[in-house]
Amino acid sequence: MEYPQSEANKAKAKAIIEAQERRISRRSVWETHWQECLDYIIPRKGDVVTKNIDGEKKGIELYDSTATLANELLASALHGMLTNPSTRFFDLVFGDPEFDDDDMVKEWLQEVANRMFMVLNNSNFQTEIHEIYLDLGALGTAALFMGEHDENVVHFSARHMKEITVEENNLGLIDSVDRLFEWKPRHIIQEFGEDKVPPFVLEAHRKGCEDLWQVIHATYPVPDGKPHPVASCYVLKEQQFVLHEGGFHEEPWAVPRWTKTSGETYGRGPGMNVLPDTKMANAMMKTIIEGGQMAVKPPLQVPDDGVVGRVRLTPSGLTVVRAGAEQIRPLIAGDTRIDYGFELVNDVRQRIRQGFLTDKIQLNQSQGTPKTATEIDQIVDQSLRFMGPVLGRQHFELLRPMINRVFGIMDRRGLLPEAPAKIQGKKFDVRYSSVVARAQRMAEGSNLNRAIAAIAPILQLDPKAALLINSFDAVRYILDIYGAPQKVIRNQKELQTELGKLADAQAQQAQIQKEQHEAEMASKVLPGAAAMAQVQKA
Repeated sequence: MEYPQSEANKAKAKAIIEAQERRISRRSVWETHWQECLDYIIPRKGDVVTKNIDGEKKGIELYDSTATLANELLASALHGMLTNPSTRFFDLVFGDPEFDDDDMVKEWLQEVANRMFMVLNNSNFQTEIHEIYLDLGALGTAALFMGEHDENVVHFSARHMKEITVEENNLGLIDSVDRLFEWKPRHIIQEFGEDKVPPFVLEAHRKGCEDLWQVIHATYPVPDGKPHPVASCYVLKEQQFVLHEGGFHEEPWAVPRWTKTSGETYGRGPGMNVLPDTKMANAMMKTIIEGGQMAVKPPLQVPDDGVVGRVRLTPSGLTVVRAGAEQIRPLIAGDTRIDYGFELVNDVRQRIRQGFLTDKIQLNQSQGTPKTATEIDQIVDQSLRFMGPVLGRQHFELLRPMINRVFGIMDRRGLLPEAPAKIQGKKFDVRYSSVVARAQRMAEGSNLNRAIAAIAPILQLDPKAALLINSFDAVRYILDIYGAPQKVIRNQKELQTELGKLADAQAQQAQIQKEQHEAEMASKVLPGAAAMAQVQKA
């Protein structure tokens, strides 16, 4: 059936559909890989190749849940280390001392970051980001859509990778994302409004059509960046009809990858690395369960035509055998070593947990000799620094586009404080202050502490050497490393005022001490002078 639309829209719909189908074709090898990983790690999402049925039981053939639990633990750890809801995990900076050292600019940047963090926590970000971390661990790639919301400012949606196809630019950055999904006619009307959908959609809805129509949402960069840097186009695939065209001021997708092999578009994650061990543990557990059943309820050997009726295996069941017939006895060849099977599978489980970095996430302090609080802090810092390079890609591919998107939406809605005049039109940068990022920066603070401890004996011999150290800058440096808020640090004007008060107080104290000294001297000298005068008179 032909649906009336302009020739330009026909050509655009055809081009988007063809591009999406080419990307699906290139993605086909990944689909079978994803399906296998999800079957063993996140069974509820295991419908990349197979088709899910509502309410269908998932994971029926799963006998070992080590990989599932390890992935859940990794996702929870990422949530706490990268996007902790109780601690702001990013700062805004310009990267230019002229602005970053300005107290007014500092206060503005921190106020903006605080407002952005509040918007994030008041949205559905914390629930959706957990799904992203689960997909990252299992599949190595995840997709987060960031849209505007009338009430919550921004709305996040973690999309299943079965819906997503992506394309990289010349720099290896994902700049084109297609999402293929299904909508009923009423969903299309709810999304765009009755006055902005074609007549055949309204007609289908009035007739009570409940069919699911395939929709492609394509986002791709606009060469000239006008009117939006990122174009957005919704296309009905079967009807080859452009539903809606628009655009975004910022990239609306964050598509993070755990690691990426050169030449590949999609990422690889811990779930793919340990997939052989995961499948092995599953097969071994099935064998151990069968061995346990054999040991508890072994097969029986019965004489031919020696049993009257049937063998009864229920408690207190009576089995009648013919007189002189051979005894019924278990048929087991040798001893079943279930304990040996558990030793083997536990070794495989340990490799799975290591693949998901469980040994770096869970620091078992109970083993060995008791540790002091300082030693525990050092172990935690070392573990977090180890995680830093692994998670550095998430700063760039997940958090950076998310922060840029939230800032852009809030700025257009007038939800940010007015910027100081000197930074109008300047582009800021993001500095991450998550637990992992802060642990890495704390190493710099440790270096400063060690340096001060090393020169302490020299300062005792020659206190003038302390003049080499700018104590105020050193204190600011340490406060910055530990993430102290700007509002608890005095700005330059307040600092100069306090230094002036301190100088006045010291001068006043010196004057008082001088007067006291003069009075004391006078009290000692005057009586002697009076006595001498009396002697001279005599």
